[in-house]
Amino acid sequence: MEDWVCAQWSWRWRCIQLPRRNERQTFGELISRKWHWCQGLVTSLQKVPAVHYKMKIESFSLLRASKMEKYVSGSFEACGYYWRLVLYPNGRRDRDAKDHISLYLELAEPKPPTTGWHVRAILKMLVYDHRRYKYLTFQDASGIACRFDHMKSEWGFDRLLPCETFDTSNGFLDDNDSCTFGIELSVPRDTGKGEYMSIFKGLKNNTYTWTIRNFSDMKDEKNWSGQFNTGARAAIPEGGKLYVEFKLRMKNHSGDRKKHCVKEDQHWFSPRTYSEGFEDFVALSSLKDQGLKHNDSLIVQVEITFMAIVRGLD
Repeated sequence: MEDWVCAQWSWRWRCIQLPRRNERQTFGELISRKWHWCQGLVTSLQKVPAVHYKMKIESFSLLRASKMEKYVSGSFEACGYYWRLVLYPNGRRDRDAKDHISLYLELAEPKPPTTGWHVRAILKMLVYDHRRYKYLTFQDASGIACRFDHMKSEWGFDRLLPCETFDTSNGFLDDNDSCTFGIELSVPRDTGKGEYMSIFKGLKNNTYTWTIRNFSDMKDEKNWSGQFNTGARAAIPEGGKLYVEFKLRMKNHSGDRKKHCVKEDQHWFSPRTYSEGFEDFVALSSLKDQGLKHNDSLIVQVEITFMAIVRGLD
């Protein structure tokens, strides 16, 4: 069996030499043909009542005829915070929503105390349909969580439903002129767990050359070069990893680059797997014929072409 020169590169900066359509529809499809398309809303029907809070209003037509511009519900607790529903029975005029039902969720107590404080929540507004005996739900089509903070503590829908369609024939009012609104919300929790990848740019010292003299006298199975520094701080933290693309090169002593023995590789290094390379880099018997050995000397080189490190988030 032929002997081979093994070449590997270690993240310790050394060269080593070794042998997934039912009732879920858009607003325009779900409601009767005289209802308008409501851009930015996704609607659906569900049998389950409002999980977090329901607001039932009797004689809704009388409320609309009154001078009450808006109604604010009592506060309720959900997902660790206190909230209120805010209803504009004739629409919020400052939002150009006249003759529509406007419905919002407002952060109650505690109010955002500082500039940096905030909470994100995903909202689903509900209106009970007395004809279908289900709740019609409204959700932002983007699915993005709303940010409640000191600048904006209220989120919802300016044009939830047109007032002209909010009647008994369409199921939103029962025979007693009553209606029910509701809210479901979820607050995503940041566990603090995660990772981030840093790409190293402009590596200053990306090539290291190791001249091995008296190659025939090397009796150890594994031999290490001196350490070298790429100019990048790449110490692998516990649980982290380092990705490297590199070239291992044994140079021809004539200086002809075309005659160099070059192999490329890439590897994820970690504190447990800190070296990578080729067991059959070049046959020992061909070192001299290929001009790779001269006066019992070898010139071994590593060139790092790309490097990225992954660390855990604090």
